Amino acid sequence: MSLYAASGFLPRQDAAITKHWLPEEVDLLLAKQGVSKEPVNIASLAMKLGMTRIVEKPLRGAGALVPGGHGFTIVVNVNQVHTRQRFTIAHELAHVLLAPDSKIAWRKGPTVADKRLESYCDLLAADLLMPLSRFRQQLRRLSSCTPHVFMTVKNLANIFDVSLTAAAIRFVEAVEEPCVLVVSSREKSSGKWKVGWFRQNTLDRHGNPKHFIRPGTHFPVWTTAHIGPAHIDMGSLSGTYYVESHCFGAAKRYCALTLIFPQRTS
Repeated sequence: MSLYAASGFLPRQDAAITKHWLPEEVDLLLAKQGVSKEPVNIASLAMKLGMTRIVEKPLRGAGALVPGGHGFTIVVNVNQVHTRQRFTIAHELAHVLLAPDSKIAWRKGPTVADKRLESYCDLLAADLLMPLSRFRQQLRRLSSCTPHVFMTVKNLANIFDVSLTAAAIRFVEAVEEPCVLVVSSREKSSGKWKVGWFRQNTLDRHGNPKHFIRPGTHFPVWTTAHIGPAHIDMGSLSGTYYVESHCFGAAKRYCALTLIFPQRTS
């Protein structure tokens, strides 16, 4: 099954998409282009696949895809960090791969279809930067010799040259046991932690996400710096589970990634 279909919030078919990519198709694409090791040289791959230029400029957003006479130019924000620029290149390349014969490849707007296309591009960008089969191979290798989960996730981020958040999301998709990733941030005024968003790999018998954590919910402050069993009471996610957290950021935006394993207590 495609990761797009398995994501739980995107339909399998969309009029904006003229080409769907399964993880194994991404593997074949990378192999055909001679990409055999990590990290994927995404700039080189984009040029091989028809992009005419990749340029850095000051932008309000992360990046843009500009059509030209013989292809597209990818513009990335010069002020963003290296891993974010890599993801932007992959995202803009995904626009063309998902809709190779349509102007929808570079059109961006406020419609529901446009927003869905952006989500699809994020998913394909992750496939290009962190091919699922290779990510699982590295995960198995690292898990056998790394004592803590977040140490494994940090190592995976370094291997694939992506952000820690991107690696954590991919970890949830790749790991075989049930897992929930919660991303929270600390309010400057109150000092309280609030849930921003979450990801999980567990579906109920109807194919819907098994757990739901409402964005804005207060998150226990101690779970933002924790390794070991913890009691959590957040709707359907209620009980004592194994939890690992990692905090990062600066005073103006302090964030935490929390991995929860519902079937593990230690």
